[in-house]
Amino acid sequence: FSTIDHCIDILIGRRLAICAGPLLYFSEGHLPEWLGDGGWEFEKIREAAYEFISRIVTRYSRYIHAWRVISGMNANNHFGFNFEQMIEITRTACLAARSADNKSRKIVEILFPWGEYYAKKKKTVPPLVYADMVIQSAISFDAFAVQLLFGKDRPGMHIRDMMQISSMLDYFAAVVKPVHITGVAIPGQSMTDDQDGRVAGEWHRGWDQSLQSDWIEQFYKIALGKPFVNSITYSNLADTDKNDVLGSGLLTEGFEPKETFHTLKKLQKLLLTRQKKV
Repeated sequence: FSTIDHCIDILIGRRLAICAGPLLYFSEGHLPEWLGDGGWEFEKIREAAYEFISRIVTRYSRYIHAWRVISGMNANNHFGFNFEQMIEITRTACLAARSADNKSRKIVEILFPWGEYYAKKKKTVPPLVYADMVIQSAISFDAFAVQLLFGKDRPGMHIRDMMQISSMLDYFAAVVKPVHITGVAIPGQSMTDDQDGRVAGEWHRGWDQSLQSDWIEQFYKIALGKPFVNSITYSNLADTDKNDVLGSGLLTEGFEPKETFHTLKKLQKLLLTRQKKV
């Protein structure tokens, strides 16, 4: 825990509300080797998940304001859980987190909210079906989260215009829980391969820092204009080759601020000023 402990020590000194997670994410590349090798029955996985979440949440309960307790169960189902098991593992995650700390907020995160994965990936469910069933199953949690990553030739990551984004977010208006956008990313430069604009999509022209800044400003204004959207977290602080969307950072690889950094700083200042007036 040394690396996480060091990060927590730095963040709490800045009096920030910390959101951590995801605690459970059943995607092949994010599972420990001992679990990802297979051969585990559902009950054993559920028990291991409960113990893991209880341990982590208990350790950091003094510092974490909100937990993403489970992420992407709608789209990433490495173990091939059936629908009832998907709901049950979601319930287990929320129950373990709440039992360990009943003060922090418990968030269920939905990935790829456009639902394109459902046409090709077996043992998945459409995003809003999953959200509805989590609510109908009386699972104790506080909010939903969605991630919106754009700029890749992959299902759910192609460029969308602002009307499409606004329309998709409006689907969540019927969900009786607040929504947090826990990840958003858009390129700040033209790229090649699966981020080539000819296959991943473009918005007005090829990507550059100025266009990235304009896109982010419009996106934040539209999303925060929805009464059910409580917060937005940008995905990548700085450019690295490990980012899901390359070139999407607010800072360059040398940690120089991009136009987008200044745009978000301006929006944050505007929001804080309005809150003080209210």
